[in-house]
Amino acid sequence: MGIAGPESTAKLVGRVLRPWLELGDTASRRGPRQRRLPCPSNYARGCAAVSILAGGLVALGSRRGAHGLASLLPADIDALESPTITAALGVQLLLFGGFRQSSQGWLRAASPPTSLQERVDLVAPTWKAGGRLDYSWPSSGSDPPVASAMDANDAPLSLFAAGAALADLGAGTTVQSLTRTLEGIGLRANDFDGAAREALVEMLTWRLPAASERLVLHDSADLALLALSFDATPDCRSLVDCSRPGPSNELLAATAREFVERRLSEHGQRVNVIAQWEVAAALRSLGGLPGGTRVIPIGTPGIFQNTAQIFEQMRQALQELDPAAACGHGPVGAGTISSRLLLLTHPDHLRRSLRIGETALAAGATAPCDGLKLGPPKLVPGLQPYRLDWSGHPRKGGGARRVAVQLGPPAGSTLDIYTGVSGRVHTSGHLREASWYSDPHGFFPDGSPQRWTHRREIWVAYEFWARAKGVATGVIAPPPA
Repeated sequence: MGIAGPESTAKLVGRVLRPWLELGDTASRRGPRQRRLPCPSNYARGCAAVSILAGGLVALGSRRGAHGLASLLPADIDALESPTITAALGVQLLLFGGFRQSSQGWLRAASPPTSLQERVDLVAPTWKAGGRLDYSWPSSGSDPPVASAMDANDAPLSLFAAGAALADLGAGTTVQSLTRTLEGIGLRANDFDGAAREALVEMLTWRLPAASERLVLHDSADLALLALSFDATPDCRSLVDCSRPGPSNELLAATAREFVERRLSEHGQRVNVIAQWEVAAALRSLGGLPGGTRVIPIGTPGIFQNTAQIFEQMRQALQELDPAAACGHGPVGAGTISSRLLLLTHPDHLRRSLRIGETALAAGATAPCDGLKLGPPKLVPGLQPYRLDWSGHPRKGGGARRVAVQLGPPAGSTLDIYTGVSGRVHTSGHLREASWYSDPHGFFPDGSPQRWTHRREIWVAYEFWARAKGVATGVIAPPPA
């Protein structure tokens, strides 16, 4: 029997290892399994040894995944089954962990970040001052994006093109498969300190806090609906000079109107609306609201204000309108609290808005609530429960081009103010009918300068940075122990 030379040995190892490496997510979810591999008779002994080694590596990788990098990362994005979003997340995690891309691939930076704010800056979009990561959809228009070489002139890194390269390395569609690829590059759990690990939980968790999903609306007192805008256009210059408030904002206004009318009809309750001014302008174009409902616009036209700043103005408006509305009310059942505050946002903006809103309200409304002997402020989210797959589920098959099917509200919803809502919106120069549960699910290409609202893939990636920034700046408080 001949002895294999170096080249044939390498080919043999590759031939034997490949089937093990292609086990993919199965190994991580179910543990390694026995698999019979074809071995050439003249290499049987060596092949068997390599096969045993490969099985051990898969088993080790599976066990390490349970206690290594994967253990730091909530897996909520698995619900999307999106290779594009998963791979883009991988790029963000590498940057957040102190890696940089070079002509030799991803390398650990010579000077790793020493603070949470430094890590946040490493994944900041170019749309923000000092940002070096380009969140734009590639100009090639390919869907999904394709990998491209790094710009030799040190241009901003394209998130989705770099993500496509990670996808080619096997990033897959789950956090588990992604972490295997990242660990293969060299990223480790110890690349993230305590502050970064706490931030990662907030950044990657999309489910609402359990306590928020148990809240119910008060069934007799007046309610207050807090509505945040999502996109805006240059044609919206003020509350009264706003011919195109943004298609998402028009859909949010239709949702607010539908809820106000239904609550008045079914419960006899008045719902006052405190809305970011673009949504208030869209409500105005609908002819206002019935039943003596007040619409209080929030924000300053022409000046960008972040979510935390808008909530601070909403808190002040609430205290002037009805201080008691900002407070929680007594239990209505086992583990259930009622509230008079309802939060309306784009569904995919719901968790971050909820976390920032409760932080802002708690900071300023504690004294009035204590004086009234009521609980701390609570916001009832407009969709309970919320999951990333709220708009539908991927079709079977189709690979990276699978599309979502229209399913209506998620099964088991206890509150859903979005279902059944439709409205005429201005988008891409046309007037068209839109609803939340049909494509494009509230994402339109009209937002300017809010380009992060153009596509859902961009928005989900943008949320990673926005939540990290919220944690670093303190506008998102740590969750209660």
